[in-house]
Amino acid sequence: MLRSRYHILKNLPIRRKLLVMSLLLSSFSIVALSTTFLINEFLNYRTYVTSDITTQSRIVAQNIASSLVFQDPRSARETLSGLKPNKRIQAVAVFTVDKRLFVVHINNDGDEKQLSNEFLLLQQPGANHAALYHSLLTRIQRQAPLTPHPLFEEPVIVDGQQVGSVIMQSYLHDLYVNMLFLGLLIFVVAGLTLLVAILLGIWFQRLIASPIDALLSTMQQVSEHKDFSHRIPIKTTDELGQLVNSFNLMLAEIESRDQSLLERQQQLDQMAHYDNLTGLPNRTMLLDRLQQALHQARRYKLHMAILFIDLDHFKDINDSLGHKAGDELLKQVAARLDTMVRGSDTVARLGGDEFTICLHNVASIENACIVAQKVVDLYDEPFVLEGRACTVTGSVGVALYPYDGQTVEELLKAADTAMYHAKMKGKNTFQLYSSAMQMQVSERLTMQKNLLKAVDNGEFMLVYQPIVATDTGQIVAAEALLRWNHPELGILHPKSFLSVAEGNEIIHQIGTWVLSEACRQCVIWHRMGHPELQIAVNLSTVQFKKAGLAESVLNILQETGLPPASLQFDLNESIVQLTCDEALEQLTYTPSADSNELPCPYGTGHECALHPLYQFRNAGIQLAFDNFGTGHSSLGYLNHLPIDCIKVDRRFTSRTDSVRGTALLGAIIVMARTLGIQVVAEGVETEQQYTSLKEQGCERAQGYLTGRPMSGESLTALLIQQAQQKEDNQKAVN
Repeated sequence: MLRSRYHILKNLPIRRKLLVMSLLLSSFSIVALSTTFLINEFLNYRTYVTSDITTQSRIVAQNIASSLVFQDPRSARETLSGLKPNKRIQAVAVFTVDKRLFVVHINNDGDEKQLSNEFLLLQQPGANHAALYHSLLTRIQRQAPLTPHPLFEEPVIVDGQQVGSVIMQSYLHDLYVNMLFLGLLIFVVAGLTLLVAILLGIWFQRLIASPIDALLSTMQQVSEHKDFSHRIPIKTTDELGQLVNSFNLMLAEIESRDQSLLERQQQLDQMAHYDNLTGLPNRTMLLDRLQQALHQARRYKLHMAILFIDLDHFKDINDSLGHKAGDELLKQVAARLDTMVRGSDTVARLGGDEFTICLHNVASIENACIVAQKVVDLYDEPFVLEGRACTVTGSVGVALYPYDGQTVEELLKAADTAMYHAKMKGKNTFQLYSSAMQMQVSERLTMQKNLLKAVDNGEFMLVYQPIVATDTGQIVAAEALLRWNHPELGILHPKSFLSVAEGNEIIHQIGTWVLSEACRQCVIWHRMGHPELQIAVNLSTVQFKKAGLAESVLNILQETGLPPASLQFDLNESIVQLTCDEALEQLTYTPSADSNELPCPYGTGHECALHPLYQFRNAGIQLAFDNFGTGHSSLGYLNHLPIDCIKVDRRFTSRTDSVRGTALLGAIIVMARTLGIQVVAEGVETEQQYTSLKEQGCERAQGYLTGRPMSGESLTALLIQQAQQKEDNQKAVN
């Protein structure tokens, strides 16, 4: 409230501020003086009245002394009846020296409702006079300074000895009546004084503000008409006169520089509204054009569309070829975009690798989609950067007026959201905006915040699914599976949050924690007497792309003490394909028919040895091809990469009940055995599947039949039980 009033006062005109200042000063002075005077008069009058009543009580004590000595109550009552004309005295009680009531007098003109209860009780037969006397004394000691019915005590002294006491209650009604009259009088005088102060304040504020008004009026004329030839007459030599003179000098200076400023303004407009790199309109110009287009669309009930374009993997171009190549790419993209739109449309660069197209007067949604597809097709032809042909793609989001927003901000946000979903769909495509997208973005942002909290609060946990040897049924490995113990939603599987974690790179923190925790748990199992046990950890594509991955993994192995051979990374097809497609000629070679060598036999000096997969292999870490058989060229990858194990997808395992399915699975097993690659069958759920796999020579099995995902403690108990059974079987054989 105070801030709002201060804001209003601060923005008042000067004449109003002067008037308010004079009113505040006058009001404060009047209130302060009136209050001081009224308090002083009240205290003086009260002192006078109190002194008068005290004198009356002393006179009563002196006059009633003989009656007390001779025990003559009648004489005492006659003495007290003389107080009747005194309207300030309501009641008097006379006590003997031993606290007995001698006589009590109530003024008949007094209001019994204002009397203390003690005076009323003293008149009743059988009253405890001593207790009432002490109660009156207590009231005297505790009564407030401004009480309207004060009590007074006066001892009765005869020949230097106290023979009794007089307690008197007074009524200060006339004091408050006089103070009320005086207050009303002061209020009337203060009001008249304030009125005079207002009139004087108005006169002074006009006297001071009139030169300022003249200055303000001239400034408004100059601002409206851009005519700097105006001058203000100087009528005073005070500070305001000096201000007017300075303003006139300023006008003369502006007038002389006006022409040069106009020329420079044109140059600044060019720099302010166009992108220096591509020559396209920048964000400022785009927003202005969009506002104009939107105004026209509203007025004539037309449609318009906004295309939000973002290059895919532009950062990789900058990192691999340098910023100069990145700038050249942006120029070429801008040139291609500018050639494909109409003259009435606007192509702009927002910044970085983001471009926007404003399509005026779009006939239909289909027309906007046609333009969006043309934008996507622009990237089909490679770009030549630094003498090299580079293929770059782009993702496009489309928002339409009036369906997706009513303002420029809403339409841009909708187009940006649609572009984001185009990237989520796999990039190199376009996507129309829908209201459901915004909800998905909001949910994704909430998930991102919760993931950050989960990392800090330790809400992640690992469960382990056993992998058994088919010939013995013994647990030989375990796959570490991530779970999120969400405080509200309960246990969540990676499918519900992994894409969000990969989108903002929280996956690196989670992946480091998963690997450290899995290695730590495996070391515990080794120390329990299971040194042959392996731990399998999934590796995401985002993790794989991060620089220094191999070094980070080796550091974790060293910190936890886990032997590299006990760790196995399960690689999805995206990682395998990325590895083969990135630099196939540098990373692979074809071994001779009689050679058992794996790819990259050239040692650490060869370029392919710097790739993470070969660094893992050289360190002794096992590599498994996860979900084998579901990709487009799974067999081809085996010829180029150092794979130790293939994990056959559950879709092959589930078909062992058919002749065709069994034959296909058998062919995979035979091929892997020929290449010296271990086979793990995933999704084993029935005894029939397990038996079929064992008969065909599949070495390992994983699935609900052999063990569901469980906590580390549960798997530990299972290992202990397995060891005990093995020991019991050996004893039985012996």
